[in-house]
Amino acid sequence: MRGVAPLIYGGAFRDNPELVAKHADALSGGNHLGYLYQLLAVVGWTSLPWLWSLKQPTLLLAGRHDPIVPIINSHFVARIMRDAKLEIIDDGHLFMVTLPAETAAIIERFLAQ
Repeated sequence: MRGVAPLIYGGAFRDNPELVAKHADALSGGNHLGYLYQLLAVVGWTSLPWLWSLKQPTLLLAGRHDPIVPIINSHFVARIMRDAKLEIIDDGHLFMVTLPAETAAIIERFLAQ
């Protein structure tokens, strides 16, 4: 984790080794089966065929410096959905970990609308 986190998560993880260590320690309870299921979901499932049919307002959050999910994907999904609002956060893949207060504020503003 400590060796690859800056590369795969991007954002604040690139510049802060202490953040990487703290996150690695927090993940110690995970297991290989859960990770396998996560990888299988990424490889074998997509929501693209039905995203256009969603009617409810939807908030999309994306990290500007996310090496795992390129920002272009979020723009693409936002265009397909009827009532999507895309908020781009100036961080990497784990912006909810690195910027929890800022992320929560965006979510709260959206829900208040």
